[in-house]
Amino acid sequence: MIRLSCSYSKKIPAEEQYSSKSFHASLEVEVSDDVARNAGQLEEKLRALWSDLERAVENQIASSNGKSAPPAQAAPRTNGNNGEKASPKQVNYGSSRISVRPGPVADR
Repeated sequence: MIRLSCSYSKKIPAEEQYSSKSFHASLEVEVSDDVARNAGQLEEKLRALWSDLERAVENQIASSNGKSAPPAQAAPRTNGNNGEKASPKQVNYGSSRISVRPGPVADR
């Protein structure tokens, strides 16, 4: 197994001049060796993780502004085993590992 670590951050202008708010989400998951050896499956897994993180940050930004986030297309959830869908238990566990918190983030 290998471990994938992904993070997504975004800065937006704040109410005061010359200030900004930072939002950040990160996620770490383990993938099977079969997925790690298959570039296509690995790329698909990374795209799904990135999409989940981006959606989490956008939801956090929307909730901090008192708005609801726009509906997002959910990425297909698979468990890395030949395209089989992840079980509800796997999805709940993965969702519980996502942490979104505003905080300082280095400029890109």
